Amino acid sequence: MMNKKSKKILYIEDDPDARALMADIIRYQGYTYIEASRGLEGIRLAKLHKPDLILIDLMLPDMQGSEVTTHLKSLPELRDIPIISLTGASTENVREYVLTAGCDGYISKPINVNEFIFKLEEFLAGKREFVPPEYEKEFLQRYNVELVERLKRKVSELESLNKNLSRLNADLIASREELANYNDLLFYLNSLANYLRTLNDPQKLIKILPERIVEGFHLDRCVIFKHDPRHGTMDPVSFFGEFPSSPQGMSLPFSDQLLQLVREEGGLLWIKNYHQMVEESLQSI
Repeated sequence: MMNKKSKKILYIEDDPDARALMADIIRYQGYTYIEASRGLEGIRLAKLHKPDLILIDLMLPDMQGSEVTTHLKSLPELRDIPIISLTGASTENVREYVLTAGCDGYISKPINVNEFIFKLEEFLAGKREFVPPEYEKEFLQRYNVELVERLKRKVSELESLNKNLSRLNADLIASREELANYNDLLFYLNSLANYLRTLNDPQKLIKILPERIVEGFHLDRCVIFKHDPRHGTMDPVSFFGEFPSSPQGMSLPFSDQLLQLVREEGGLLWIKNYHQMVEESLQSI
């Protein structure tokens, strides 16, 4: 007589309601119940517990149940464990398909509890189902083709994922570099501010500030202008860096558009891209 308490049954199914129902059925019959919600988890638990029987759903979130079955049957220590496909799939020839993948039996959902228990005990006692020999080669070829197609899709998905990860990694590196540069600039600004506080001469401050800004912020050039509201111009009073021609003596019209722009920027106009200049008069600097 079968000692049910010593028998372990592993159920691989992603539906929590189906797992709860199966847990009640199997435990009520006196068997030890083990469950997994994903294919890889099921493989791990099968290796760990070496159950006496495995029930598996065909559709799992990470792998096909048929793929899990084929893998388990390839492991010498697990190949003799009966694997029964328990699925509601209505695909044509689904029974032949799962048996070709390596399953030892097929039970369709929804189950009749009494019939299910009877079949369960039959499989535990040694019953096995097979594809008729005249159809075995045909279904094996179809199964292998489907395996190859799924493998190609997974490789394509992994390549796409790898590209996305590479782009993300590049963005992270760029962000890290920008943050490092930003921290350096903050440190330099703080040091510059502390130094400027020591200067009591405004003219000296204006004279050295462009040089300190160019060196600290790695800019091409810096010009400090003085606004002449009477003539509507701006005249350079201090500058440093590389210029197409010397700004000395240059007098530029100070338009209402430029005045508004300077006001919006708090009096400091920082031009990062020459081509983005909206004021034509600035393009000569």
